[in-house]
Amino acid sequence: MHEELKISVVVVARNEEDHLEDALISINSSKLSPAEIIVIDGDSTDRTVEIAKKYTDKVFVSKNSNLTEDRQIGINKASHSLIAMIDADNRITKNTLSDMMSDLNKYNLDIVQAAIYAPGDDFWCKGGL
Repeated sequence: MHEELKISVVVVARNEEDHLEDALISINSSKLSPAEIIVIDGDSTDRTVEIAKKYTDKVFVSKNSNLTEDRQIGINKASHSLIAMIDADNRITKNTLSDMMSDLNKYNLDIVQAAIYAPGDDFWCKGGL
């Protein structure tokens, strides 16, 4: 059972000043509050780090890295065994984390994936493949 465990949320971003704040607001609006929010910044040249620091003190800048490496850095920095990976340009609903936790417990799972909302009208927002 996972119900007593805490959730670490890892957000990976690079030059996401236009999206990051909405993502962090959606995480902070969650019915089940994460124990920590970790932002891994891929050496942004915009205000991404400044925005991240308004929502968490766990902001780390990764130089000369890539998305996969930055996600791993976030996992390694997490203090808890349950980790939610949320991209900076995505939003979660108030129930996303609690629904994921419910599924973990109900079905005795080790991993779950949730639906997300990505604002905009690019390829991924239109349904992708």
